[in-house]
Amino acid sequence: MVFISYSHYDTPSERSMDLRKEIENEGFHCVSDHDFSKDVPPPGGWELWMTGNFEKSDVCIVIWSKGYYKTITDFWSKGYNKTITNLNNKSNSYGVIYEASCIFKHLRYKMMESGSSSHKVISVYFDPNDKKYIPVPLDRDISFLLPVDFSNLKDQLLQKVNKDYYGDIGKINIPIGRKSYSDNIDIKLAPKIFKDKKKKDALTDALRLLLESGLEITLHNQNQDEHDNK
Repeated sequence: MVFISYSHYDTPSERSMDLRKEIENEGFHCVSDHDFSKDVPPPGGWELWMTGNFEKSDVCIVIWSKGYYKTITDFWSKGYNKTITNLNNKSNSYGVIYEASCIFKHLRYKMMESGSSSHKVISVYFDPNDKKYIPVPLDRDISFLLPVDFSNLKDQLLQKVNKDYYGDIGKINIPIGRKSYSDNIDIKLAPKIFKDKKKKDALTDALRLLLESGLEITLHNQNQDEHDNK
């Protein structure tokens, strides 16, 4: 899963949403705050939503901009005297500060405590002038100027993400980067596929290829799964 973090201050919601759509069109499951609003927060509140999705994500894409950088540096320059929990969760800076705190906590663990330079954060920017706002230690990593570097970003995602395929047939989850034929492919079928002969035939052909490769396949009725989770 891909999680997108950006600043509302100077990254238009439409532009970040376009990036999300491009990523989803490549077959990745992508999460961002576009499904909610300040007046209609996610169930459980923003803190739970941000923390949970960052932790569950395979990759966190940060859209760096002057507004994102200035928000976190202004906050951190106060020496944490003003804690995150005391921020107004309706302010534009609240989400950036909270998500950046999750990001840098993750980086600190990966780079300092575990001794690993491998982490889930990928830096992107839309304006060439915004590259200078990628902070240490992320400035040492590969970053992508969008949209011109989108194909290279996609290559990075293919290396890091468990890919979720969404389409008319429902959802197909395939673990990426694993070679073992014992891997399980989990497929959630949308019932409407059985009403469309062309889609049904396409699914049959795809399943035949998967079975011939030796992969294990688990089929679910998407409506039944949703009913069981209620």
